[in-house]
Amino acid sequence: MGSSVAISGDYAIVGTDIGQSHSVHIFKRDGVEWISDARFETENNASASFGKAVSISGNYAIVGASTDNGDGGAGCYSGAAYIFKRDATGWAQHAKLIAADAVCQDRFADSVSISENYAIVGAWHNAGNSIEQSGAAYIFKNNGNEWLQESKLTANDADSIDYFGGSVSISGNYAIVGAYNDEEGGIGAGSSYIFKNNGSTWIQETKLIADDAVSNAAFGYSVSISDNYAIVGAYKDDENGSYSGAAYMYDIVETIECTQDDLSQKIQTYIVLTDNSVPINMPPQSYIKVMGSTNTNTINVETGAHVQLQNFIGSNQINIEEASSQFTVCRSGATVYLVSSAGTLIHIPATLTSQTLRFADGSSELIISGETILLGSQIVDMSGYGVNSPVNTLDTSAGIF
Repeated sequence: MGSSVAISGDYAIVGTDIGQSHSVHIFKRDGVEWISDARFETENNASASFGKAVSISGNYAIVGASTDNGDGGAGCYSGAAYIFKRDATGWAQHAKLIAADAVCQDRFADSVSISENYAIVGAWHNAGNSIEQSGAAYIFKNNGNEWLQESKLTANDADSIDYFGGSVSISGNYAIVGAYNDEEGGIGAGSSYIFKNNGSTWIQETKLIADDAVSNAAFGYSVSISDNYAIVGAYKDDENGSYSGAAYMYDIVETIECTQDDLSQKIQTYIVLTDNSVPINMPPQSYIKVMGSTNTNTINVETGAHVQLQNFIGSNQINIEEASSQFTVCRSGATVYLVSSAGTLIHIPATLTSQTLRFADGSSELIISGETILLGSQIVDMSGYGVNSPVNTLDTSAGIF
């Protein structure tokens, strides 16, 4: 129990994917206690890996069964996901999801996530973009009566055995998909992809790679997203010891509407300059610097620092000196860099900023929802093998904080 976990409001869902006891339990908060509210099973629990992945949002829960035969017959293992709905009488199965292009051995629903009327299901064995085991993720939408497949997500730079879809999460108009075997940051270093719903389709917005990426870290083995925050697990990260693990937090900065104003017209481009970020791709003969600095490539912009922006337009030199917050106009067309504590510039794709948090090892799964964290572990003992303190003080396989 605790091989998969999720939480939403006063409800938590816990999956069991060990031995023959493949089942899913719903717990409800009752004051300071959590009491059992429901138990889900299917006819072929064990053979279908029912409960390998779970997620919950409001009145809906989703359970992955990645070795379910789907419509492919015995031994197909194409995978399926089950939607359960809560009403006044309790919880009941509402739908069974199967990929429109299901193929045997896809492992569809090895990862699942649900957010209100949207669900995302990962299939890391899928030959996305016709590339072997590059992986895929599927978006389903609830139209009130049934759940329909809305989109199939694949990585723009898909490669063989990336395992894109090994982890998934969705919240509002954003989805995140892990590809923990991606090799861009090193062999097995891993990556994650952010997708955004633009109203008519889901588009890849950015690719996340750890700033300190190393081979075999498995960055993206677990992912979660909530509102404008995302977290990516790298259970093989060894900065604090072999397999000590790490989790990276990202803050998603919404793109704002671009509008013409006096400042934009004067510098002939849209720029963003907030806190510790610096736009680099200024027009020809333009530059930006901290007052008194002469090197625009190594400047150290502090929060609220005064900056000087210069641009030559015709014979007129425009010289503007204001606090950095006054220059915020639009993010379109700006290449954003983050100034590290050492004074070096770090490229931040799509205006995402990150910091590293140390959490648990690879036997655990981390889910965030609002101000609550649910951490599940398949292997826990009182000596702490499974998760780090303070979780190891709990004689249990799931902790709520």
